[in-house]
Amino acid sequence: MKLRGVDTISQAEVLAGREMFGRDEDVAPRGEDEFLPEELAGCGVATRDGRAVGTVRTVWEAGGAPLLILDPKDGKNEIYIPFNRAICTLIDVAAKRIVIEPPDGLLDLNEI
Repeated sequence: MKLRGVDTISQAEVLAGREMFGRDEDVAPRGEDEFLPEELAGCGVATRDGRAVGTVRTVWEAGGAPLLILDPKDGKNEIYIPFNRAICTLIDVAAKRIVIEPPDGLLDLNEI
């Protein structure tokens, strides 16, 4: 099935539940602050002062702000970091590095 464009809800409804594939060259270029989840997976996460926090396992999108799910450096419980510019101040997917400035208590939430 070849798609030229979906301009209406009724055109989109026909595609509900189907897998769609496209060529990279047919996708609009992403903006500077747009990332694919697979680009973030494997990124090391550290605080601005250099404290290693963990490695991004996946991105969870359940409505609202996406969450980075990290495997922690200390091997304890996984860590959830809201993926937004207020917290994730540097994102360098080429270097597989994310620098965060977590609000007070964010990294302690998993210490139950």
